[in-house]
Amino acid sequence: ISSRSSSPATAGAQTTGTSQSANKPDVRPPGARPQAQRQLKKRPPKRLAVNDNQFQRPLVLESTDPEPLLQNGDLPIDSSSDALHGFKPSYSVAFNIFPLSTGTFFHQTTFLGSGQFAHSLEFLKRDLDRDAGFLSFKAGDRAFRWGSWNDAVSSELGLVFDSMIETIEKNDAGLTGTPGHTEKNDCSLYKCLIKYVRDTLSFIDPVDRIGFVRRALSLVCKLNDTLTTLAPRSEHEIDYLAAICSYNSVFTYLLLQISGHDLVDDALTREVLGSLTRAAKQTITLVTTPLGQSSIRRLLANIESPEKRDAGIQGDHLVAEAYVIVRHILRGTDRLKGCLEELLTESYASQDNDLVNLADINRLERVWHCLFTTLPLDELDASGIARIGSRFWEAHGNWAIVKTLLRPVLDRYDATSITQPISYYKYCRTLFHRCFYLINGWGWRDCKPILDTLYDFFAKNTLYNLKHEEGYRSPAFLDELDQKPSLEVQADDPCFHILLKIIASGLRYLVKIYDQKKVRNFAWRLLPNHGRVYPKEKPIRQEDLDALRNHHDLLCTLYYAVPDGCRPRLQTIRDLVHPASSHRETCNISIRSWARLVRFKLSTNEDVAGLEPFSDWHNYFVSELLKQHALARQEVESQNAAGNKFSDQLVERTIAQNQRQIESLLKTALNGLNSAIRSAPTLQHAHKLVLGAPIKALLGLFNARIARVNTTVSDALQVIVTYVQKCDSPPA
Repeated sequence: ISSRSSSPATAGAQTTGTSQSANKPDVRPPGARPQAQRQLKKRPPKRLAVNDNQFQRPLVLESTDPEPLLQNGDLPIDSSSDALHGFKPSYSVAFNIFPLSTGTFFHQTTFLGSGQFAHSLEFLKRDLDRDAGFLSFKAGDRAFRWGSWNDAVSSELGLVFDSMIETIEKNDAGLTGTPGHTEKNDCSLYKCLIKYVRDTLSFIDPVDRIGFVRRALSLVCKLNDTLTTLAPRSEHEIDYLAAICSYNSVFTYLLLQISGHDLVDDALTREVLGSLTRAAKQTITLVTTPLGQSSIRRLLANIESPEKRDAGIQGDHLVAEAYVIVRHILRGTDRLKGCLEELLTESYASQDNDLVNLADINRLERVWHCLFTTLPLDELDASGIARIGSRFWEAHGNWAIVKTLLRPVLDRYDATSITQPISYYKYCRTLFHRCFYLINGWGWRDCKPILDTLYDFFAKNTLYNLKHEEGYRSPAFLDELDQKPSLEVQADDPCFHILLKIIASGLRYLVKIYDQKKVRNFAWRLLPNHGRVYPKEKPIRQEDLDALRNHHDLLCTLYYAVPDGCRPRLQTIRDLVHPASSHRETCNISIRSWARLVRFKLSTNEDVAGLEPFSDWHNYFVSELLKQHALARQEVESQNAAGNKFSDQLVERTIAQNQRQIESLLKTALNGLNSAIRSAPTLQHAHKLVLGAPIKALLGLFNARIARVNTTVSDALQVIVTYVQKCDSPPA
């Protein structure tokens, strides 16, 4: 209602209509009563749960940059079959998918919520060599009563499996009269088999384990063969198949636990492991189908409502339950480490043939959406209860599929192309932002693979910015390293700035996972192995300057992100620019890098001796600038002395013009040193910084006739004043 009444268009239309009717003559017949204006009733206010995910604004990267209009004679956008196509004006970073809310759980009537699955994961706490009674249940018209493992139980187990397989095949052929009833019976029947193994199965002789595993494995393989041939055609069918496949995975996992006994040979255990992988693959394949994804998204939409969330996830969300079950089984089996990620990657790839060479952005986005869809379910434990925040302290991540999705886009980047659309660069920013979000928002903290991939993309282009991306500045967080900076991605961040934030946050998480030696290797893997020389005698392009700035920013980021002992050597950063021969702009970049890093170093509790390389770097830089300052006069005067061709005024003007640039750099360097002394936590830190500074040479610039030069002298005196104040201040 409020949007209607406050709409400018609506208000304007009403005003116009009123003025027109006031000026028009009354054309109603005589005696006709004017029609009363209908009065709208107020609607009762509706309370909104503003904290719900449905009212949270999705992360969307949208650029206001217009697509370039091709004029006559311009080259058309590449329309070859290998070129990327299907671009959109904007992309969602997170697909409006959020972590589960507190209080999310599976209802106790479900397999997860009842605790049956959690009990299955650790059923070996029970002694299988002790009698555990009997289990009675019905399958169709037959009644069964099973106790310790024997020939009769073995025979009847085969009958139950045959009954389930027959029902599955009839359902696939459409021959079942009441499909809902028979399928429900099938699911209940398989849960009875799980319950028997978990709670009742015992062995009169320990060696009987071998016979049980062989018999049960043959039946599971038979069921696997049947399930492999099926493809769901409706939501009802996929729920049924997802339940059967997940229960099949649980049953096979029970076999795997039993086969871990010393009496069961390794060859048989490997067969069980292969069968479990196959059963899990069938489940994952169902989860990643469009029907499976639709089912999970429907669940996520439902539990956004507090009323539905408080009631618990009911038994009609079997695809989501199947994913949680298989995920816990695969993650909990040491010998299947990484299997879940491989199965997901394989399943996504099989649905889109060759993902690596895929050129359709819409199909790539479909897989990205699938990837994000299952993320909230990763915080559900084996009892179906959401453990909020567990994604941050448990191992998560499937960087293999992310790298596969990145390759078709990044491999097609062409820095020299004039036909690549601006939409390409927008999409690249979205992809970089998603990687950042997966690390920081979804807990994919073991992120070395993606750090290497994204860094290699820029290293291949020698750290140049992407075309059509402006990069005239460093990211803001680098100037706040001493203040625990925010690394959140901003809407106007170019790809390289997002990469720096990915590296900064990713390495800080890796420090908590790996030892110092590995962290050092991780950081050094991200060091550029190329140098840059931009002599001041030659012109420098803006893109070259941006690349040099990116080089400095990358090294500063690495220095900040890892602990002392793992950082790049300060000498590496210092040697990027030689003040005696480099452009003024490149020198400014070097000085700013020194200033931000020394402030960061002073903010740590690291040893004071670590400041010596900073002092050496600054002293070297200032000394070289002083030499250049003197040479600026000597060179001009020597050239004029030969023929005395120019007037003294022109000579002095030329000297002043050359020296001003150097004095500007000296001012920046001295201000940086002054700021560092002021922020030094102790006198010892300040002393390390000023030790060896060419103060005498700076004061020697004083010239009573040239006031311009004395500004540099004043800056040097201010450094002395700040240091003396630090000496006089009481120790902290």
